[in-house]
Amino acid sequence: MVTRIASRKLSQESSTRSAHAGELSSLKKENEKMKRLVETFESLKIALEDENSMLKQRDKEKEEIIAKMIKKHEDTERVIENLRTLVEDDEKQVSDLKNRVKGLEIEAKRKDESIAKVLEETKKLGVIFKKMVAKSKKNLSIIQEGTCHFRGRTFATSSAGRRS
Repeated sequence: MVTRIASRKLSQESSTRSAHAGELSSLKKENEKMKRLVETFESLKIALEDENSMLKQRDKEKEEIIAKMIKKHEDTERVIENLRTLVEDDEKQVSDLKNRVKGLEIEAKRKDESIAKVLEETKKLGVIFKKMVAKSKKNLSIIQEGTCHFRGRTFATSSAGRRS
């Protein structure tokens, strides 16, 4: 009986050892699997760190570009505002010049009307002066004839002595 109990105990221990050996083998396999998984995760961590670093660098570059774009936009806005002010000033000057041109046109029209009146009066005076000159010549010739007859003599007058 003691041998039987010892053999049973041995058999139980051997089956326990083989179960433990099987568990140990499966734990070793699981451990290897975990080691490979850890290595994969470490590689992935390195890749993600590299990608994160690259993304941070891109982000920094984009922030710099955005800052430059914002500054350029602000500068452009200032230029546009300056141009808007210039356009408003130019519009005011154009309006003032249009009003001045209208005033000058009215003044020129009045002067043209005055000149037309003066020309008309000058023409009338020219006609009157021509008539006066003609009458004066006629009167001069009558006076000259009368003076010559008055003395009782007729004098020949030369054309050089007459005034036109």
